[in-house]
Amino acid sequence: MGTEFRIVFYASDSTLANQVKQDAYNRIDNVEKIFSDYVIDSHASYIAAYAGKDTLVEIDGAMSLVMSSTMAICGYTGGVFDVTIGPLTKLWRRAFRRNEFPTTKEIEEAKAKVGCENVLLTDDNRISLEEYGMSLDFGGVAKGFAIDDAYKVIQASGIRSALVDGGGDIRVGEAPPNKEGWEIALENGEKLILKNIAIASSGSTYKYLEKDGVKYSHIIDPRTGYGMTDPKTVTVKATTCLMADIIATTFCLAGKDGIQGILANIDDYRVEIID
Repeated sequence: MGTEFRIVFYASDSTLANQVKQDAYNRIDNVEKIFSDYVIDSHASYIAAYAGKDTLVEIDGAMSLVMSSTMAICGYTGGVFDVTIGPLTKLWRRAFRRNEFPTTKEIEEAKAKVGCENVLLTDDNRISLEEYGMSLDFGGVAKGFAIDDAYKVIQASGIRSALVDGGGDIRVGEAPPNKEGWEIALENGEKLILKNIAIASSGSTYKYLEKDGVKYSHIIDPRTGYGMTDPKTVTVKATTCLMADIIATTFCLAGKDGIQGILANIDDYRVEIID
């Protein structure tokens, strides 16, 4: 997932601690093997290999859960958050590597392969990408899902005071011993005291390509095919890191109006825009 994960928790003994630590990191590794489009034999890559071939590919429970959730959110946001953005993100990754702006034709061709309406997801855990050249990019959701999954492993062991950090996206449980909560420092210097909550940030301030005086961020808008040009960073609290991740990305692209569809349909995530 291109970032560092860190886990902190308080256990009753070192044997339990070492086992839980290993189980949690194994779960994170497993999420990467399922969702990463950088891994050629990942589940996401396997699904993309059958795009446009009228083939239903069997998927596991994790992929089915994430796809059903993100398909619904794609609808709620009018396509602002869309995991079928893969063709566009691959185009822009290459552009950033080469420091070479994509052509209008390249952007339009990639954008034509994006759209959650072209995904068939069945009740018996099978999926088909209906258009040739489609691919999935879970960059806006897999990290949050991995954090939540690792946190569940820790909680299942009976440990309640824990923190899971994936590149600055964080989920915390009960407060550490003799503390009110976990102290989290934001980029702007503000410090938060948190417990039993997740927090995620998304932003476009530092990584961009410039053309004709306009800076285009690495955060791509599926609706236009271009990186966002309004530099901003947003931090979101929610019950799960998955939802905090999604809300932060959507807010960056579409502001408060863009997240209204999510908030209207999902009322149990205690979402708060804090910065």
